[in-house]
Amino acid sequence: MREARTLLRGYSWTTVCPEALSRRLGGPDALAATGAFHAVHPLRAGGVVL
Repeated sequence: MREARTLLRGYSWTTVCPEALSRRLGGPDALAATGAFHAVHPLRAGGVVL
């Protein structure tokens, strides 16, 4: 669990990025701007679905 704040384990169909890691990466807008993801959906709790 502790590593979830610094490392992201991806899946080919969807990935949930926790809030702490999303903030480190610049937030949902910055993640969307990379073009690396088909869709970026912010969650109410602060995480992001990629």
